[in-house]
Amino acid sequence: MGLWIAAGVLIVLMALPLGVRGRYDGAGAFAYLLVGPVRVLLYPRKTAKKKAEKAPPKERTAPGSG
Repeated sequence: MGLWIAAGVLIVLMALPLGVRGRYDGAGAFAYLLVGPVRVLLYPRKTAKKKAEKAPPKERTAPGSG
């Protein structure tokens, strides 16, 4: 029974269209991975959200100058 399930899954996977598509225009270069109806952006990668700007370090004072 498990052999038939595995064979069925392989047949379905082989029927899915797979591919890579690229584009270059005035906005820049793009590369997409196509898996069936799903399109995944490969390049440029999405950048992480910018981290909040850190507060500048406090100035150190010499000991005893209080």
